[in-house]
Amino acid sequence: MSSRARGFEQEVANFEQTASSMTMNQARAKQEELVRKERNLMTYRDNLMQELSADEAKLYSDVYDKVQEYLTQYAEEKDLEMILSYTRGGAIWYSKKALDVTEDVIAGLNKKYAEEKKPAEKK
Repeated sequence: MSSRARGFEQEVANFEQTASSMTMNQARAKQEELVRKERNLMTYRDNLMQELSADEAKLYSDVYDKVQEYLTQYAEEKDLEMILSYTRGGAIWYSKKALDVTEDVIAGLNKKYAEEKKPAEKK
């Protein structure tokens, strides 16, 4: 990316130096070419950033999966019921299925949502 950007900058600098010796049509054509090259460079940069972001997300996901797998085995070996991470929000790394209240919480949230929605529908 850096070498492409430097090459483009050099081409712009060369154009700025030689523009005065060009006809209006030549200068306009060169400007259009430079605008097209700049767009292509920005598209290339955006594509690289997307690839980097996807690679980074996959890396984090892979690390998380490995940590989760290890902590599950560790908890089983040590007969632990839960492992908490030390992060803001208190994310849980592992817990026995019997401690999982997710379904109960979802049911409660759905019930509450339905109850709150009924008075709004009557209006």
